[in-house]
Amino acid sequence: MMNTMEILHRIDSEITNRCNAGCPLCPRTGDFGAGVSEVVHKAGYRDVQVETIKNIIESKSATDLKHFSYCGNYGDPFMHPDISEIVNMVSSHGLTQRFDTNGGMRKPDFWKEVGKLSGVAINFAIDGLRDTNHIYRVKTDFDKIIENAKAFINSGGHADWVFIVFEHNQHQVDEARELAKKIGFKSFFTK
Repeated sequence: MMNTMEILHRIDSEITNRCNAGCPLCPRTGDFGAGVSEVVHKAGYRDVQVETIKNIIESKSATDLKHFSYCGNYGDPFMHPDISEIVNMVSSHGLTQRFDTNGGMRKPDFWKEVGKLSGVAINFAIDGLRDTNHIYRVKTDFDKIIENAKAFINSGGHADWVFIVFEHNQHQVDEARELAKKIGFKSFFTK
């Protein structure tokens, strides 16, 4: 009899430490936006191999696995060089997937293809509007993020807008909520 502690139902993963942004409070950024943190600098870029994820999903411990999520503590999952292969492979195993991303990388065609996959949901971290999002999400482009989110949503993807409230963007919460609704985000959350 297998111990229930050995059976996986959900995996929360950090598949890369690559990121296109330089958010001041992110542990990967270091020195308040001055560059890559010493930890990431010393370790170099690290990406979980596709084969490793496949081995986990196909292991005996994962026979009851239902959900795979991708956090962005040290990197944005959509910066992983093999993310297309990963998201398609995980989807082919019938698992639901949830991503946390700033959404500011890749082209709309990529996001359109991800949006066509069933069981994929994305939390887009957008902290303001055109004139404020980049203040915290340093090195990101609001228009590109919105274009990517629209491509994902319009192809059937489930998107949620996650808005971190700061002094510099607090006046935009209601306007951002309305924009999210207009674009087709399923929900709008503030932190």
